Amino acid sequence: MGRPDPKSTISFPQRLILQNRFLAEDTKSILSSVLRFLALRLRESRARILHGHVVRKRRIHAFMAQALPKRLHFGAGSEIIPGFLNSDMLGNLPINICRKLPFGDDQIDLIYTSHLVEHVHKEDFKFFLRETRRILKPRGAHIIATPTIEKAATNVYGNGIDVLSTLMEPHRPFMQEDFLCPAHYLNHLMRWYDHKWLYDKCLISGLALEADYSQVESVSNFDVPDADLRGHLIQTKDVVWDLETETFILTK
Repeated sequence: MGRPDPKSTISFPQRLILQNRFLAEDTKSILSSVLRFLALRLRESRARILHGHVVRKRRIHAFMAQALPKRLHFGAGSEIIPGFLNSDMLGNLPINICRKLPFGDDQIDLIYTSHLVEHVHKEDFKFFLRETRRILKPRGAHIIATPTIEKAATNVYGNGIDVLSTLMEPHRPFMQEDFLCPAHYLNHLMRWYDHKWLYDKCLISGLALEADYSQVESVSNFDVPDADLRGHLIQTKDVVWDLETETFILTK
């Protein structure tokens, strides 16, 4: 799941609140968060009712019986990677990464997430790392693509106004100032999209090693070891996604 455009992911009532110049910033933040929380809970409940439990178990069983290699894509949204079991908590195969994953030990060859782990709290991410390691086969890999603090800071302080302008373009309707600063982008990245915690290589590596992964490496976003995944990324990801994303390979 690449970085969403705020104009498409923010509901009309939220947009009215965020663009209102008469409300205090704290008031706008609280009202917008409440609306988003309620909307997400309703969508999660709908997905659980329609596709959870027996339906989900049947789909997972069919995939595990047929797929070689066995590859999972969590937080897929509308992004379907061919050959992967594509799951999204709000979709037709709802799996909550903050809970025990519905797979046995040592079953999975590859796990991929893109712009997902920053949407959960750090303690939930640590639990997710332990769970992904549990279900991976020996020497299996968990590939994490996520916006990082280090890359964001490098982009906006080291690459000039053109890069900053490209990254900030989706946010202009929600800005009160008529000029751009690196601080605008960094605050939007940390506060928007329901982001809970942002990482860098040091923190990803430390948490992965704590979860008993044997190795962590950073690679180019389009240089992942799986050919099907690599082709999908080359075809679907844009320059903004590449600018703000770092990719890490965690090996069991």
